[in-house]
Amino acid sequence: MACVEYGGLILAGPDVPLLRRFYDIRERLWQLERVADPYRGRMLRGLLETAGYARVAASSKYICYGSPDAVKSFGLDRAADCRDEWFSGAAREHGLATGNELESMENAWVRWAASSAAYAAFAWCRAIGWVPTG
Repeated sequence: MACVEYGGLILAGPDVPLLRRFYDIRERLWQLERVADPYRGRMLRGLLETAGYARVAASSKYICYGSPDAVKSFGLDRAADCRDEWFSGAAREHGLATGNELESMENAWVRWAASSAAYAAFAWCRAIGWVPTG
């Protein structure tokens, strides 16, 4: 079992407050529309234990965007998310952002994607459980 965990999100570079706002909106939309749980990664070990697995091991690693190509790709993908029909529509529908705010976030991601100071990372959590024998 594996899942993202946004509780340890790391962002550096220009416009970090706007980039964090993007993630605040994304996380809230995932929760409101039951798309995903951005904090599920921290629960994986407990979920498997509760499900009755005999032995459970959990680990985490960071997915990092720190090279020029990775930063550019990641930033431009997030800029495109700001225009995405689902994201932008749901953000406006739930009163989480206006069209102008979404445009500001999109522009911030474009600037971030071109910045030599840009860096992003988030945790990817994994857990494995063994079926009880016997």
